[in-house]
Amino acid sequence: MKDLPPTAQKFILHWGEMGVRWGINRTMAQIHALLFLSEKPRHAEEICEILDLARSNVSVALRELQVGAL
Repeated sequence: MKDLPPTAQKFILHWGEMGVRWGINRTMAQIHALLFLSEKPRHAEEICEILDLARSNVSVALRELQVGAL
């Protein structure tokens, strides 16, 4: 996450913490925050690199976010 501005880093981390309190997986909440802040769509590999997450975790979280959006 070091490539992101400090305010974006804080927002993503805080959103992840809030997500846990709402009953949402921390990884999913952090991905949601990153996508919310992004000016363009992000593919899974970018998300893995930016947030330093495992590809499997990102895949599961993105699938859950897509299902929830339907």
